[in-house]
Amino acid sequence: MATEIIRAGVEHSSLLPGIVVAAKGHWGYPQAWLAAWGDRVRIPPEYVVHNEVWLAAADGQIAGFYGLKLEGDLGILDHLWVIPGRIGLGHGRALFEHAVQRAVVRGATFLEWESDRNAVPFYQRMGGRRLRETRTAMEHLLPVMGMGIPPK
Repeated sequence: MATEIIRAGVEHSSLLPGIVVAAKGHWGYPQAWLAAWGDRVRIPPEYVVHNEVWLAAADGQIAGFYGLKLEGDLGILDHLWVIPGRIGLGHGRALFEHAVQRAVVRGATFLEWESDRNAVPFYQRMGGRRLRETRTAMEHLLPVMGMGIPPK
């Protein structure tokens, strides 16, 4: 199944939080936790306009997305989510590889992101390594991962 990566538009901003919560739900977290967490997920149209936000599409449907912010030579992978029925089909890899390419084009030499603990093995396969942990607004500890990326 081929993955097409397309630039997100402001019209997609209202769909993205639902993808985030659905993807997080794949890991079996309690519904109450997902509801509370989902109330905090905001991806306003301005985020889509001012950052790199790209969609994975397959069979004419959105399979996932990523959001990339840049701070000087640091790329911050703010989001990378795949719809549960599409996990394991290569969409996450396609999104991650595209995010790395976009970070390079934009001048980043290092990429960093917070990871769900369940996604750490995926990110390690992509070349990431654990850097530290951070406490979320909901008081959970998340691994912060990163990797050096070659300049363009």
